[in-house]
Amino acid sequence: MKENSLDTIKRTESRISEYIKSVWNLGDAIAAASTTKDTSLSLRQRAQLLIPYADAYDLFMLGITNEKGILGSTLERKQITSTAMLNDEGLGDLSSRPAFKEMMATGKLVLTDTYLAGADGKTQIYTIWIPYYNGKKIAGAITVSIKFDFINNIIISNSLQDNYYFTLVDSKNNVSANPETSIVGNSLEEAYGKSKWVSISFDDLEKNLNKGKSGDYWGINNGRLEYVDYMPIEGTPWKIVMRTDFFGSFNNTFYSLAIKLAIYLSLILLFSLRKNRDIFAREKMFNMMTENVNEVFLAYNLDKKKLEYLSSNLSHVLGISSEDWLNDTKFSSPTLKELIDYMDNGKDDKLYNIERELFNPNTNETHPFRLRVYKIVEDGVKWAFMVLTDESEEQEKKKVLEEALITAEQANRAKSEFLTSMSHDIRTPMNAIVGMVNIAYSNLDDKKKVADCLDKITLSSEHLMELIQGVLDMSQIESGKLELCKENFNLTSLLKEAYEIFKGQALEKGLDLTLDMNKIKHSDVNGDMLRINQILMNLINNALKFTPAGGFVEIKAEEVYCEEEGYGIYNISVNDNGIGIAPEFIDKLFDPFERAERSTVSKIEGSGLGLSIVNRLISLMNGTIDVVSEQGKGSCFTVCLKLKFSQGNNGATLKRKETAAENISFNKYRVLLVEDNELNMEIAKELLGMVDLNIDEAWNGTEAVEKFKNSSEYYYDMIITDIQMPNMNGYEEAKTIRELDRADAHSIPIIAMTADAFQASMERAEAVGMNGYITKPVEYNNLINTLKEWLKGK
Repeated sequence: MKENSLDTIKRTESRISEYIKSVWNLGDAIAAASTTKDTSLSLRQRAQLLIPYADAYDLFMLGITNEKGILGSTLERKQITSTAMLNDEGLGDLSSRPAFKEMMATGKLVLTDTYLAGADGKTQIYTIWIPYYNGKKIAGAITVSIKFDFINNIIISNSLQDNYYFTLVDSKNNVSANPETSIVGNSLEEAYGKSKWVSISFDDLEKNLNKGKSGDYWGINNGRLEYVDYMPIEGTPWKIVMRTDFFGSFNNTFYSLAIKLAIYLSLILLFSLRKNRDIFAREKMFNMMTENVNEVFLAYNLDKKKLEYLSSNLSHVLGISSEDWLNDTKFSSPTLKELIDYMDNGKDDKLYNIERELFNPNTNETHPFRLRVYKIVEDGVKWAFMVLTDESEEQEKKKVLEEALITAEQANRAKSEFLTSMSHDIRTPMNAIVGMVNIAYSNLDDKKKVADCLDKITLSSEHLMELIQGVLDMSQIESGKLELCKENFNLTSLLKEAYEIFKGQALEKGLDLTLDMNKIKHSDVNGDMLRINQILMNLINNALKFTPAGGFVEIKAEEVYCEEEGYGIYNISVNDNGIGIAPEFIDKLFDPFERAERSTVSKIEGSGLGLSIVNRLISLMNGTIDVVSEQGKGSCFTVCLKLKFSQGNNGATLKRKETAAENISFNKYRVLLVEDNELNMEIAKELLGMVDLNIDEAWNGTEAVEKFKNSSEYYYDMIITDIQMPNMNGYEEAKTIRELDRADAHSIPIIAMTADAFQASMERAEAVGMNGYITKPVEYNNLINTLKEWLKGK
């Protein structure tokens, strides 16, 4: 029991610690990013750049402080009650927070206990404080505020399985999570005091917890005998406690241990009263008790070397006659002889367990059995009692639970890999965007240079959005649900775009980046453009990272003959003369989270997931990837894909689709624009103002409904609304407007404009009466086409 419970608590502790580490990785990546230290941007502006990360990770908040504790946040004022965390200017003052003071004093990561926050002050969160540096000096903190739901769900969902009860204890030894919500917030001492008896004093228990020690003890709580494990959660000041209902943990084997003990005592009583005239009645009663269970009871007289008693259910459990066994004084039955040998052996133990498979001749099946042997001395006579239990049903249940656990761990691993991979793969286009913004600011008088910067910003931002969507899909790889999206595209254009994204980075680092596509005969192909681009991005990014200044990175693509008509074999290689890969690491190169442990590598950012993702994507495309590398001389990665030729492409590239320039005006139309984020409202108003639309603002669904109700019929020609908003979301808003008793409520176009790009959300929007769906970041041409579709006909 002790071994099983220890495995269980370790698995639960590991899930919690791995999740927290994955979020730490995000904070570390942000702390290392150049934009974090860019003082040309305000704290508020730097924090706003982190909104995609906060949304993708489903975080409560991401923030950046300076060395004085002044905070820039991804939240808006209306989303939080604390003015210390966020005032009307969009800044907070966290200088008095103990966690900030501790981090500044020690230079170490700090994890807080849970506390309440949010617009209603009821959202339970915890925060990781991560220092970032300017040179050797701490320049401030990255604050990662995480909703407690995920960890709380681990505690609750793992409780009551096999009679386990989990409790999460914070650094002050208060209860943070427990399936009994009434004790959450109580001190551990209060919970301890409810037990009628405990085998360890509270002082000793608290001392062990505070020293980060693991241990166990026994106690009686709510009438239950409980076995309790406790251990620290790695990388945190928190502890996890697991109580096991001792008697309840045996329920699946046979009604309860109490009943079994009654049976064992009945056996003792049966043979101690052997000469009693009621013996036959007692034996009959005992046989009736055991008739309908899958456990056989044997009593063996060790002094007489004789089997004295055998429960009558032997025949249906083992398919053997109990009478034959009782009369088999020479133990000719091999199975009987083996059991007698177990009971007759020289062990001095009063109780021991054996697992054994036994054959049933009636069913022609072999079943797993557990043999428990109890040795006692009664009135000077030595007895051995055996309980023979069919474990088939128990093992089947255990197998189901193990499979469920494996499934849950796979899901958790997929999520952890996804979270960690974001910080690795998202930075390249983000770096290009921030870099081009800085270049544009430095060349405001050079319109040509600014236009070039804007083109590259557009290119990188669109790649960034497609990459975010792609990484969201990566969690599906583990479950085998990811489907490739086949479309016509131009491979040489894709390669050129990848080259353009990295050209500036290579130049800045002093590297010679070249592209050779001369041997491609058929550029127009059919395949998953986004996934192929994702593969290219990973390989080129790695080559640039691991090649020192003065080196080269060569991208080469060639087409070779394919026996299947209408297809080509495309070999795309990324070759560099960088640091290379150690021979012993090659075999682990594509394993998740693996990175070579060398000083030159440890200083280079990355999660260790990029090549794992690349390898899995290529496998999904039925392609191959080969690597040739020599330490100190460089590496060459070659991807081989079979792609179908296409008759021209459909314009699918990572660049923004062009539309014919035209002077268009919607100045006779009025739109009700609904958006809860000030920056998004400003962007949307600017885009709509470029085509002369008249705009009224509403900051949530409730305000939008009121403005529409209080307007005259047909005053508004369209409603453009966000989905995720406080008070009333976009779905409820659209449904409420459609149900109003006025003529225009049923005909006015309602267009969703949201960062939620999932198909299920689009279907839900249509179901509540919305007419269109625009995803953020808003593509200008898509917006104009939507306006044309719904306004020009009015």
